[in-house]
Amino acid sequence: MRTKDILRLCTLAIIVPMMVLSQGKPPPRPKRTRLPIEVRRAAIDPAALGELRLVPTFNCISVAYGAAEPRVNLSLEWRKADTDDAWRRMEFGCVWFEDVRNYRGSVYGLAEDTAYAVRLVADGKVLASGTARTWTSAIPVARTIEIDPATARYPIVVSDQGTPEGWVRYTAKAGATLRSTTTAPVFVFTNAAYVTLDDATIRGGRGMSAIEVADGHHLRIRNCDIADWGRDDVQPRYDQNGGLFGAWNEKKRRYAPGNHSGGIDIKSGASGVVVERCWIHDAHSRAHAWRYSHPYGPMGVRLFDSGGNIVLRWNDMVGSDFHRWDDGIGGGNDFYEKGSFNRDSDVNGNFIVFANDDAMEIDGGQQNVRVFGNRTEGSYMGLSVQGAVVSPSYVFDNMFSGSVEEFDTAGASVKLSGIDVYGYGPTCYIFDNVLWGRGYAMNAAKTEAHVVLRRNRFHGPEQEVRLGPNAPHVDFATDNATNLPSGKCPAAGDWPRRPIPYVLDTARIDGVRLTAGVVTPQVATVTLHCGGTGYRSSFKVCANDDMDWFAVSPAAGVVESGKDIVFTVTFDPARMAGRRMWRGAFLVRTADGFSRPVTLYAETDHVPPFKAEKPSETAIYAVVDPANPYREYSFDVPKDGRYYFMLRARCTGAAGKETVSVKVDGDEADFSTLQNHAWPTWMILAPGGTYMGWIRYYDFKAGRHTLTLAPGAGEPSIEGLVLTDSPGSFEPQ
Repeated sequence: MRTKDILRLCTLAIIVPMMVLSQGKPPPRPKRTRLPIEVRRAAIDPAALGELRLVPTFNCISVAYGAAEPRVNLSLEWRKADTDDAWRRMEFGCVWFEDVRNYRGSVYGLAEDTAYAVRLVADGKVLASGTARTWTSAIPVARTIEIDPATARYPIVVSDQGTPEGWVRYTAKAGATLRSTTTAPVFVFTNAAYVTLDDATIRGGRGMSAIEVADGHHLRIRNCDIADWGRDDVQPRYDQNGGLFGAWNEKKRRYAPGNHSGGIDIKSGASGVVVERCWIHDAHSRAHAWRYSHPYGPMGVRLFDSGGNIVLRWNDMVGSDFHRWDDGIGGGNDFYEKGSFNRDSDVNGNFIVFANDDAMEIDGGQQNVRVFGNRTEGSYMGLSVQGAVVSPSYVFDNMFSGSVEEFDTAGASVKLSGIDVYGYGPTCYIFDNVLWGRGYAMNAAKTEAHVVLRRNRFHGPEQEVRLGPNAPHVDFATDNATNLPSGKCPAAGDWPRRPIPYVLDTARIDGVRLTAGVVTPQVATVTLHCGGTGYRSSFKVCANDDMDWFAVSPAAGVVESGKDIVFTVTFDPARMAGRRMWRGAFLVRTADGFSRPVTLYAETDHVPPFKAEKPSETAIYAVVDPANPYREYSFDVPKDGRYYFMLRARCTGAAGKETVSVKVDGDEADFSTLQNHAWPTWMILAPGGTYMGWIRYYDFKAGRHTLTLAPGAGEPSIEGLVLTDSPGSFEPQ
């Protein structure tokens, strides 16, 4: 049997068995069990005994070395090849992994298209040495294929075999949009090599992705505008607790696949894929919030057991409150050796905003996977590294800010906890990052990973690192700076890191307060400074299709060295009805696809209406005395069905701190955690869970049912109770 077949059988043996569905909660995810060592070795593909394996990207080199035993005082050193430069020692050297008898580590911070010498030194002696050349952005094009939408048939299947000396280039006819209105993606790469797709505007299709990279190697997707892909799913299915695997199928006793669609979907047969300078936005569908269950829905880029050596750099993945990401960059097989990016990969210089789960996740193999120079914002988690199954991984020089999801629930800047105890001792280095805004910085209450934290800056009292007794290997050094000033987003104009000479003096506009429906606009300004000499490029201001509640002027023009451009940002209250929170972003994007982003935050005086039901829905309201809300309430249910209790309240305490006690039909009382909105909103009562856990439902027979409300922690101001079969009508917009 082939190794791939063995891996597949092991995966199925773990995932398929499920526990019985309990009231209001889906079966728990199966726990990951340790793979047989021969299967694990095949998945990791370690270096052979005495082999020094060097795998480059544009700015990094992955290192693996097979050894009979660990060595004392081993260091990882590098310099430019064929020079007499002094050897430079990496701060974080190679890590010994006993399971496969390998050293693994990374050299980072390198220049493109440059040959480097790398060596391992132990006790003053060179143990192994070799050379590798970093990738170059410039590729020789031997043939260009221009797609005319008038004659295109979708999917456009790309199976060309270019060569290192002559790549095949695909592009769209100038000014044209390539649009698939069927379930087919616009492009499918299969058995392709040395192919690039450049400068294309892509819309659709109605399947799982706009671009599918099924298999192949040395593939590049550059400077593309990608939007409007994905299925017409209704999300979430409140009655089935749509979750990580999609809806629970009671008949088949398993989860159906969820709508984890990707603007670009990179699959297991693909390696050496580069996605750069792309604007990915306005997915056709959207991800639901943690209010209902684990989010699932569209992702900017999705990877499932990739072949590794993937680079995502300088991309803009912009979600919105109307088209939220599940993850901006998301993976599959998060807790397996080849999951997600797998190995030898970089995620750098990206701007990723407005995800209901992770802005970025690299869960999976994480074998020499590096995340650097990125900026994330407005997402429940900035980055997830919890599934570090192989490692090591590196997270450095990033800006993680404003970790809140659609309904303003705060998460973490970097997610560490939650992994099972595999016993393999993965290692993650997190250093030189800026973590700012709402939510905590990291939660390492439970992890067996070796986490090294160095020189990180934590802005704000909530940005703390939560350590616990079950995180024995977290190295939190005193050179980390905590509780720094938390007023203005610190120097965000420098992130994401991009090799362009122009910057903006403002990266975030917030604190805007408006009266909804009033015609008087509010104005802010942003100034672009362009340095360098001789730089000149056209630009246009880009914003998502659903962000028509603000305008930016000038909308187009030219960026030139030595010249400033003042942009006027105008908020239009007349277009801001029906919601309280308005979150958006725009890009100043030049012709080559590079950009500088600005995020926008505005709040109106909108209060969600008390009676939110539609005529076709059941909603039974209870009369609540705000001065004495804690008592038993009765609800006369008109028909058998699945129902949800909602509480209308306002909370001024910390999120996750205020609770109420709930007892239904005389069952044992349990606590439900409330959100911390300062204006009246409807909150899901989920005894035994939280507002961001699985939504709690009750299968009631027609007749009278009771709910007893009792005090918990804090002092929420309670205004109403309702029993409904449509919780989505009561969202706190």
